[in-house]
Amino acid sequence: MSIYFKTLSSIPCYRSLNLLAHAQLEELDIGSQCGGHGLCGGDKIQLDLTFNLNSTHLSVLTDAERRHLSEVEINSGWRLACQCWPSSDNQDIHIMNYPNDRSEKSSPDPFEQLDKRDTD
Repeated sequence: MSIYFKTLSSIPCYRSLNLLAHAQLEELDIGSQCGGHGLCGGDKIQLDLTFNLNSTHLSVLTDAERRHLSEVEINSGWRLACQCWPSSDNQDIHIMNYPNDRSEKSSPDPFEQLDKRDTD
């Protein structure tokens, strides 16, 4: 089965890799600053709860996640990618959001303005 990051169609799911390692396989920067040890809290990801209804598909929340995530975030599907492991290879996991998601433009393209200039 597969892991679906918002910006990709899918990547294979391996229970031997946490979700941070899955993102790194695809060269996605999801914000880990401590190397995946649960110290920085920078690799927050939001699971799509409409697809990830069965919590047994993923590892239980760790103490590091409870330190870095509020109850509201936890209830909204947020996890630390470095602390979240698939329980098996045969599942689909959908990830909606992560901090460094560049799938949407955050600022206008400066060259786009050149195309719109007046030629009068």
